[in-house]
Amino acid sequence: MADHCYSCRAPVEWALTPMGARVPLDPGEHDDGELRLDDGIAVYTSMRPARRSHYKSCPVAAARRRRRSRR
Repeated sequence: MADHCYSCRAPVEWALTPMGARVPLDPGEHDDGELRLDDGIAVYTSMRPARRSHYKSCPVAAARRRRRSRR
């Protein structure tokens, strides 16, 4: 698994959702983060700072979502 975003090339860390899907995270903790890692599983938390999904900060994410939804 690459350690960077395929779209914007920013560094990312990978975790799993509780359902087993991979999710990219921005490295470190952020004030606007909403995830914590529990044995490598990304779970939502209300405590801050927390981990942030890279989908929230990626400048290309919105365009990629729109393009995929048109298929």
